[in-house]
Amino acid sequence: MDPSQAPPPPAFKRKGSLEYTPDGKRISRVTRNQSYADLNCFETEEVVGEGRFGEVMKVRKKSNGKILAMKKAKTGGGHKQATATEYEVLDHIDHPFILRLKYTFKENGERYFVTKYCPGGDLFSHILNAKKA
Repeated sequence: MDPSQAPPPPAFKRKGSLEYTPDGKRISRVTRNQSYADLNCFETEEVVGEGRFGEVMKVRKKSNGKILAMKKAKTGGGHKQATATEYEVLDHIDHPFILRLKYTFKENGERYFVTKYCPGGDLFSHILNAKKA
């Protein structure tokens, strides 16, 4: 085959279950499968929860009006490793009982996770309340 007619190299290559760009940067499943998003893509409707690692907001995606949940996770101080671990788990998990990550991005020194919005509180709170009853 003539080298000038050879197909271009792939945009990314696989190493096990991880994929990398030609310059060696890891591509997340979310980044690869979803369109680009940042804070400007969403309108905050209300804060629905707060915790040690950040807050969760009910947001509306501006392009289609869809309601989603956005977690703003702290990445400074002692939160960096916990946030990095959460990102790695959510990026690779595929289970029917765990929300799939729709978008993730870093902005203003914080990591944002966007998932489907499920009203009613978190599972841990429901488990604690059931134990008390």
